[in-house]
Amino acid sequence: MRFEGNPLSPSMVKEMVYCPVIAWLKARHLVQEPATDSMLAGRQASGGGGLYVRAGGFSAVLDEVREEGGGVVVVERKAFKARDAQRYLAQLVAGAYILSLKGVRVRRLVLEMGGVRRELEFTGELVEEAARYLGELERLASSDRPPQPTRPGRRCSSCWYRRFCPYTE
Repeated sequence: MRFEGNPLSPSMVKEMVYCPVIAWLKARHLVQEPATDSMLAGRQASGGGGLYVRAGGFSAVLDEVREEGGGVVVVERKAFKARDAQRYLAQLVAGAYILSLKGVRVRRLVLEMGGVRRELEFTGELVEEAARYLGELERLASSDRPPQPTRPGRRCSSCWYRRFCPYTE
């Protein structure tokens, strides 16, 4: 089932990995956190622009796409390091996948976080992972019922979305 609302994006995949309730609130209720200092620093680190891509009901803004060896390298930049980079890797993989839906051959992925650089080949395994993430995001966004939070607790007390979260008391 295709989600018929606003286009779903890699940043929503990032939120879904962090907490699926946030992605659901963004998709179903169009709730959007105001830009924080960290978000503004991230925009500056990425150059503030990027390449806009739309394919298959998804949209993405990719920080950098450059040609390399008969294909492209997709780069995602974050201003600060994070203890757990999984959500940012999910965002990068989903963005590269959306670009590949346009017929572009993606060869490598680069995640730059606070001066640390991580490079990955864009393998069939990552393509499957991206398709799985985006399929899960579509199901989540199509549901009238909110998903369960992944790890409720400490992180919820400082979450901006808690005022809208159906699980916050």
